Amino acid sequence: MKKLITLLLLLLLLVEASRAQYQQFYSQYIYSGLLINPAYAGSQDALNITAAYRNQWTGFSGAPKNYSLAAHTPLRNKKVNLGLVVATESFGITSKTEVNLAYAFRIIKKESSLSFGLQAGLDLYKEDWNKVVTTDPNDPNFIPRIENKTIPKFGGGIYYTTKKLYAGLAFPTLYKIDAATSFSSLAMNLYSGMLIKVKNDVVIKPSVLLKYLPASPLQYDVTGTFYVSKLLGVGFGYRSSDAIYALLDIKITDQFNLGYSYDFTTSKLKNYSGGSHELMLRYLFKYSVNSKSVRYF
Repeated sequence: MKKLITLLLLLLLLVEASRAQYQQFYSQYIYSGLLINPAYAGSQDALNITAAYRNQWTGFSGAPKNYSLAAHTPLRNKKVNLGLVVATESFGITSKTEVNLAYAFRIIKKESSLSFGLQAGLDLYKEDWNKVVTTDPNDPNFIPRIENKTIPKFGGGIYYTTKKLYAGLAFPTLYKIDAATSFSSLAMNLYSGMLIKVKNDVVIKPSVLLKYLPASPLQYDVTGTFYVSKLLGVGFGYRSSDAIYALLDIKITDQFNLGYSYDFTTSKLKNYSGGSHELMLRYLFKYSVNSKSVRYF
């Protein structure tokens, strides 16, 4: 009976993961915009490196874990921008490593910029069937084995930003090429946010993200973050059919930010696991930073 319950919980996890983890996501998505849109590359006018870790549904064996490292920078004329993302994800018996190269061309105006981005990369999948626990060890449907697959992919996006507003539309997996056949995989991210000044030391940043994945319901994130004295941001958000979460953004120096978030699970898995923890570190390589121009996004 214990093995049967374990198997049922694993299947439930795989169903939830197939809905939510087909495309990596983070509650602090706006601080690592290159993960969801290649057009974000170079948007901060300096070399930016962001590392993130997410431990989802803590206490549940085989629950998703995400690691990512994203770097992007403008070239000398700032119109041409390059980026690199290396990310890993594991859930259940499946692990995936993805590597993406991003290119963005920016049209820069006095008060705004508009970027067009392209990306190309690889998804490296590994399925370890040795991890499956069954009631019948001789079940032919669960033969112990390890399967590997490499899938090239392509995507694109648009990103618009001013000092008080940003908006993006991205297709991170617009097209994938399987080993046997070619097929499209129209995943889409549509998002926007703005800054609302309450008084000199207090700024509110509301944002919304819509995510569409093939064969999955449309998912959305709504977040509001309050910044005090440009040094500390505290926010709250809601992810449809998944979680309510709290955010903390700490500006350690003019160039170094630390972010943390905790998700309170609202899906069916809330009865079997704890919440989700997320940690993000961001460093902006710039010799001098104008403290009046805070990088809210």
